[in-house]
Amino acid sequence: MLKTIVCRVTETPTITSRVSAPMVNFTVVPDVCADASSFPLFQGSPSGGVYSGTGISSDSIFDPAVAGVGNFTIDYNFTDTNSRLGSASQDVTVNALPIVDLGDDIELCGAQTATFDAGNTGSSFLWKNGKTDQSLIVNQSHTVWAVVTDLNSCVASDTVIVDNTANCVGVDELTQAGAIIKLYPNPTVRLLNVSIQGLEGDVQLEVLDVHAKLLMKQSLNLQSG
Repeated sequence: MLKTIVCRVTETPTITSRVSAPMVNFTVVPDVCADASSFPLFQGSPSGGVYSGTGISSDSIFDPAVAGVGNFTIDYNFTDTNSRLGSASQDVTVNALPIVDLGDDIELCGAQTATFDAGNTGSSFLWKNGKTDQSLIVNQSHTVWAVVTDLNSCVASDTVIVDNTANCVGVDELTQAGAIIKLYPNPTVRLLNVSIQGLEGDVQLEVLDVHAKLLMKQSLNLQSG
């Protein structure tokens, strides 16, 4: 009698292990001003990764002076012990400094005043004398400086020198001394004609506006008549 023998062969299944890339985070980098010193980035995690992008050196140092003003995307790449790579990105903003221009150094005469405006409306202001307004009126010899802090907490300053020690002679005084000086048209917003008679020698002619701002300065050598 024949017996039927059934053989069963069991195959061991192949298991493929899939391991995902490491989880990488890159938190917000605070805005900086254009004059800020270079600084290391540490917002990427896990630690030990490499930062790259505009303004980056030595794998993690960000230099605002190198990057310049603007918004820049920085990448953070981390490789784990199994050589798996994970990455994340974050923006870094470099804000421009406020522009502060008080103008040129100025000379005043007697009771004349000069008004300086630090511009940058909406910012915070600090003048040398402690005033915190946007503008300052000066009527004596003074070194004037203003520090401006804008809405991004960026700071800039400017300095001018006011000299009120000169012996200035106006049109009225010269007329009383026998000179004839004519300014026309007066007032004017464009062309100003100046006619001088009765003065000789070297004369420095200065024209100032109603705020004592110097509009023109010229040295003249006047002949008789």
